[in-house]
Amino acid sequence: MDQQIDYSGKSIVFIFGAPRSGTTLLNRVLIEGQDHLCGCEDESELYNKHALGNYSRDTLLADPYFNVFLSAPEIEEMAGRSDNYLDFFAQAIDFYCQKTGATWFIEKSPNHVLWHREIFRDFPDSTWIIIRREPAAVIHSIAFTNKTWFRLAIDKIPVLKKIRFLRYINALSIYYNYHHKLRMIRSYSNTAITIRYEDLVTQPEQVRQALADTLRVDLNTLSPSRPFSSISSEQTPVFHARNIDNYKADMPRWIQNLIRLIFTDQQGFKQIKKLLLIAMLCRPFYALKELMNRMRKQRS
Repeated sequence: MDQQIDYSGKSIVFIFGAPRSGTTLLNRVLIEGQDHLCGCEDESELYNKHALGNYSRDTLLADPYFNVFLSAPEIEEMAGRSDNYLDFFAQAIDFYCQKTGATWFIEKSPNHVLWHREIFRDFPDSTWIIIRREPAAVIHSIAFTNKTWFRLAIDKIPVLKKIRFLRYINALSIYYNYHHKLRMIRSYSNTAITIRYEDLVTQPEQVRQALADTLRVDLNTLSPSRPFSSISSEQTPVFHARNIDNYKADMPRWIQNLIRLIFTDQQGFKQIKKLLLIAMLCRPFYALKELMNRMRKQRS
């Protein structure tokens, strides 16, 4: 990762956002049914793979990301002209933009937030879009997502993983890391616009116009109700609108208030950290009591 690589001039848009904040939804509505934008619904895990250095024609041919928009002969031909994973990626996005006639290639992965310095170094002319969502909604979704590709550290400890308080603390620590880095990303000149998940769902026409002005292209209607599954109830705008507030019924009010203090009152972080410590010291009594009950049930 120490090698200096410069892929200036690439027409690429990076979507930055925390896990479960709407990066997939934004990516999908941008690349589906649009004349000037292209991309892939899968996540490239670009810098994770580049850092591993496991680059070969066979790994590229088996990569589900590139297989979505490149044929096997195209992958083999580009692999022969590439020195590493980033070289291949840069060629791939150029080729796909030319093939589709698109102006921009849209690339999304929450993991890119952790690699934003390297992205700025390697793609200095790229355009960045941030999507953010109500922190409590994100933390609740991280804590209880059933996605096989996303697991909390606490999931490795069977006796602890079902304790809701500990799941929220684990999820909060994950989100805090992304939140901190997204604040840094907002200061880069590459960051062109910040989109709220709630606005994307409830005001797609206003978001469409803002994105069109930012990217300087005409955009077709954004449809945030595009299906994520075959379940009919999940294919309507009502489903996504419900997602905005559905965490409130399940998340304890004291946790909602604590999250609101941590992530909205930027002037009082020192005081907020004290409040967080107090809350964490008070609540473990109940978590410990729940743990003891579970251990008794396992023994019996």
